[in-house]
Amino acid sequence: MQSDYDNNWGIDICANATNPPTGSLGVGFKTITMYLTGTPGAAELRVVVHRRGDADDVWYCATFSSGNAVAPAALNTKCWDLSGTALTEADVRTIDRVGIQVPSSSTAITLNNLCITRILFGT
Repeated sequence: MQSDYDNNWGIDICANATNPPTGSLGVGFKTITMYLTGTPGAAELRVVVHRRGDADDVWYCATFSSGNAVAPAALNTKCWDLSGTALTEADVRTIDRVGIQVPSSSTAITLNNLCITRILFGT
């Protein structure tokens, strides 16, 4: 069975970069490291970011695992095949949302207490 990503792309757990949510990071960073608890631990996970001013359906993503740093340049609007647009160093300051995505799969994925426990931006 093939996944139907147009109608079932998975789930996102995200946080706004500022409070109120109308702002953005406003600073640069060299890496983003996210720490998770719960499951799925072995399924493919993606770190996702959104830039202030982009349409709600434009996100940058990269495959990652809990505790492993991801460089902003690794984030791409089509991270599953890297045919999209990569995030640039100048884009980092405009990030307004950050989170994780569990993409859909042709096999069942069980979620249990999946939580972002820590987000670190390395400078």
